Amino acid sequence: MPGHTLHVDKPDVGVISSDLFIYDYTQPGTGGLVTIVIPQKLDEREVNFVKTESIQVEFILSRQANTAEVILTRLQPTPTADRKEFQLVPEFQKNEKVSLTILFSEWKIIALIDGEPLMTLD
Repeated sequence: MPGHTLHVDKPDVGVISSDLFIYDYTQPGTGGLVTIVIPQKLDEREVNFVKTESIQVEFILSRQANTAEVILTRLQPTPTADRKEFQLVPEFQKNEKVSLTILFSEWKIIALIDGEPLMTLD
């Protein structure tokens, strides 16, 4: 079965839009999310980028530490989550609007801001 795309306008405060790409319905943990955000408007709390019946992607910002945590949750059949913390690039704090890309393969997360990979903090 081919993959699908879900577009969400204004899923949460500070988020302009989110586009979720699932490559294969049988593997919802493999895909990506492109979210356009206004960094200055994002709260330092769990911000919901997208939520479907099977998957949810959230973002937790820490301005003081200049980090963010991405939480990828599988909601069905059994709820499980993967979390990854990233060091933010300077453009995130400076630019009025940024494109945040979150790629995931078998529930493992990689993040980019305006095409620049973010360093993980493990």
